[in-house]
Amino acid sequence: GPSATFQDSPNRTIPFSSNQITTAALPRTKALSCFHHATTSVQPTFSFHCKTRTQFPFRPPLPASNKPTTISSAMSSGYVQEDLPPALDSTSDPPPIFDGTTRLYISYTCPYAQRVWITRNCKGLQDKIKLVPIDLKNRPTWYKENVYPPNKVPALEHNNEVKGESLDLIKYIDSHFEGP
Repeated sequence: GPSATFQDSPNRTIPFSSNQITTAALPRTKALSCFHHATTSVQPTFSFHCKTRTQFPFRPPLPASNKPTTISSAMSSGYVQEDLPPALDSTSDPPPIFDGTTRLYISYTCPYAQRVWITRNCKGLQDKIKLVPIDLKNRPTWYKENVYPPNKVPALEHNNEVKGESLDLIKYIDSHFEGP
């Protein structure tokens, strides 16, 4: 695909291919710093710039309300449209548990859940892993009782098991699903 560059300072530009985004060219501390900025509640201070000068924010935008929102994500295979479902709260009915559907339980505002969400999107798994947002300020009781007893996000329901912890989920998704 077309090549692009990542500028981490005014004097340094790092080329990368649009089919593979990597931090291998960055020093470890800089890569972690960039990832930290991309996953915190503060808007990131950097963008990916393509030859067409289109900017791709590293983190997807948050929905303004509980209405479904359509976003465009820069993916390795092009643009993918995704309808963001409303966050489930204490008044919401639970989704069917262990019905064979792979679900990623997140909060739109949680940075730990966002990095697993970013991994899912970078691998192009929007059709294979269903996004289930949870309202952390008004958590449903069924989430702790039936889905994930630690009552934290993110959590991944896959193969009749529920796993948690963001770094473990990133490794799990990378090793158990196809994609870059």
